[in-house]
Amino acid sequence: MPQWGDMGRHSTARRHRKRPTFSTRTYCPNPNPKQQSGAQSYMAPDPTSSGNGPRPQSRAPPPQPHAQRPTSKQAAEAWSNYKERCHAMCNIPKEANPGRRYLTFSSIPWPVFGTVTRMSDLHVEAIKDFLCPPNCDRREQRARVKNALLVFHPDKSAARWISLIHPSDRSNVRSALNVVTQHLTCILQSV
Repeated sequence: MPQWGDMGRHSTARRHRKRPTFSTRTYCPNPNPKQQSGAQSYMAPDPTSSGNGPRPQSRAPPPQPHAQRPTSKQAAEAWSNYKERCHAMCNIPKEANPGRRYLTFSSIPWPVFGTVTRMSDLHVEAIKDFLCPPNCDRREQRARVKNALLVFHPDKSAARWISLIHPSDRSNVRSALNVVTQHLTCILQSV
């Protein structure tokens, strides 16, 4: 005879119990507002909140975009400089670094206009403005985003050059690589 509180194998209390769900999905903004997907935007649970009450929609507002867009000549120069620096960074032999000259967070050629000094400089709009200029066709834009994914994906070529990062900057760079990779994946889906 079952006792009080017995949750045997066939107990209805056990079958109808709600299980906690922990999702690892991240929010990817809809790049095309005219296209309605029917899905609601999702934000991962905030580990610092108690779970009661409404959650804020975002942790911090994205930085304001630059006041003026670069001219086509400036954009071409920035793209050329970016390609050269990425090529040099990805092709540095480890044994040919006798003085142990390290890369720092701000010396990495991030796919944005200007110098990146903090993580908030690496937002979707800045990356998309740099990699997908309006004067490039769709095929060229996709190629640029795919190449950037190869450079900045933590499991691809970034795994080769992460050892060249100054030890005090490695954790920030790893976090930035994950953020940039997520943004590039969202951009690739929209282009």
